Amino acid sequence: MTIKRALEWIKDAVFYVTHHSNKDIAVGKIKEALEVIEKHIEQQSQQGWIPVSERLPEPNKAILISTVDGKVLELCSYNAETNLLVVVVQGGTATIEPQHVLAWMPKPKPYKPKE
Repeated sequence: MTIKRALEWIKDAVFYVTHHSNKDIAVGKIKEALEVIEKHIEQQSQQGWIPVSERLPEPNKAILISTVDGKVLELCSYNAETNLLVVVVQGGTATIEPQHVLAWMPKPKPYKPKE
């Protein structure tokens, strides 16, 4: 079910509540629509992140990483030879083992306004 369909179900539920005595149909539609909306919100919040448990990034590509302690680090890449994630920090680089990273995503392209 899509978000658009979930909204239609909510509208249907409101109609049932205001025009019919069978409130169970309305409650069922609202519950199902809320589940769809919650799932959509969760998916949107995770958009672009790839769990390291699924796969590691391509070597030497610019990525962002999300660590187990809740940090998002920029200027990162993966070194396949050492199996470490490399992070550019002030004064040089640091390495992080994959088990300390929850997920990664390709570094987004710069924003370009529409002309």
